[in-house]
Amino acid sequence: MRLITFGCSYTQGIGLDGLDHSAHQYYTNPSEAVLKIKSASNDAWPHLLADKLNLECVNLGRGGSSPKFVFQMIREFQFNNDDIVIVQWPNPDRNVIWEDRLDSDQNYFITIYDELCPMYEEQTEYYKNYHTLFDARYNNAMYIENTHAYLKDKCKELYSISDNPEMSRNKLLMSTFSILSEVEEFFKEGSQDDMCSDGHPGKSYHENFTNRMWEKIKS
Repeated sequence: MRLITFGCSYTQGIGLDGLDHSAHQYYTNPSEAVLKIKSASNDAWPHLLADKLNLECVNLGRGGSSPKFVFQMIREFQFNNDDIVIVQWPNPDRNVIWEDRLDSDQNYFITIYDELCPMYEEQTEYYKNYHTLFDARYNNAMYIENTHAYLKDKCKELYSISDNPEMSRNKLLMSTFSILSEVEEFFKEGSQDDMCSDGHPGKSYHENFTNRMWEKIKS
């Protein structure tokens, strides 16, 4: 049996290895990520949780991921029926613009045309003209709902987690996407003094979440 995890740098464990996020490899398309992605640290929560559950760990966290990138990675991964899957949905404000391309065998694959985030100054026109927080959360809710429907018969257990609990507190979103009531709050506990050098959550956050998720899965 395997524990399969998807997410952003919080799942990959960037910072826990003592390196700045800029020292890590990033992946330009989901197929490449699924095949080549490497965990940043064995102290990241997926590895801690897999050890407690006595499962093989397949940590597919990718630093800088958007919900759309994570969703496409899920669609490209080959699951087993006895897998336990946990999806850490990144900040809904992140987005990615796709472009389809042909490889050497004339097979289509998806690659990044542009990655978008409000903090990227050179990309603020998108956020000035098209982005709203509600729309971003709405899209994220669609990815969550579709993921749970897609994996319903492909794995043993599936959990969605998010550090954006506001999504599940919006009455309009909740009335449209009932799945949001099942999303677990992520990294809500940890020592405020325990942060990595690049600002990512430190070991106590990963340990506390591991223990919470272990109790949920075991129950």
